[in-house]
Amino acid sequence: MLAMLSDKMLPIIVFSVLFTIGEMINIPAAQSIRVQLINPKKIGTYSGVFSAVTPIAQLIASMIVSGSAFLATSVLLFFF
Repeated sequence: MLAMLSDKMLPIIVFSVLFTIGEMINIPAAQSIRVQLINPKKIGTYSGVFSAVTPIAQLIASMIVSGSAFLATSVLLFFF
């Protein structure tokens, strides 16, 4: 148990907590803004597309981050 709380794990724990707090603030605000901007007749369509595309974007982003350990920096700059 104590090995898990070494100096290398402390930044991961701190940033995980900060990320979680940020999501707790961001998600409700983003949802309320989205409802205000969307045509009331198409809320279901836009929400469905958003719910379908978000996991795909998260998968692509995580693949790029995981691939950064194996690819050269010049290759990664091509995507950005």
